[in-house]
Amino acid sequence: MEERFLPIGIQDFEKLRRGGYVYVDKTEFVYKLARLGTPFFLSRPRRFGKSLLLSTFESLFLGKKELFEGLAIANKEWDWAEYPVLKISFGGDSYPDLESLKSAINLMLSRYEELYGLEVSDLRSAPRLTNIITRVFEKTGKPVVILIDDTTSRFWMPSTRTTRNRTGRSSVLSTARSRNVTSTSAFCSSRESRR
Repeated sequence: MEERFLPIGIQDFEKLRRGGYVYVDKTEFVYKLARLGTPFFLSRPRRFGKSLLLSTFESLFLGKKELFEGLAIANKEWDWAEYPVLKISFGGDSYPDLESLKSAINLMLSRYEELYGLEVSDLRSAPRLTNIITRVFEKTGKPVVILIDDTTSRFWMPSTRTTRNRTGRSSVLSTARSRNVTSTSAFCSSRESRR
């Protein structure tokens, strides 16, 4: 029997599958959620697997069929096409003030603008995200998938200082929710249910 290891601390689906780690197959649920084509919100306690689930969605929408061999979704009707995926993660920092949050959002949006060769005409985050979604859809002709992961971000903690951060962040999320582009969005936070 092949020796397999527990994926302690691994939040990357591709790394988990290619490394032969133990994986509890949740792809039946991933398939059902992906077929909805509507935004959804996941709220679970810390270390509950939200980031790994988003990574699973990312691999699915990038059409990485080989990663799903032997899993429930492999037997489902799925086109395995590659879709443009915008993955925005707030888990890398604590964002002690509004400026650090804006800087992180700017960096994430800049990467997608560079990737797709887009010009920046407005420096505000919401219009930039709108432009990215619209232009990427126009360039690829495919629905844009938006995955937002903020499981470890401290700007969810209730305090006077972080209230402004929620305001700065809300423009990005409201843009992602309001675009008339089919997308699968997950807005994750372990702190969300504590507000």
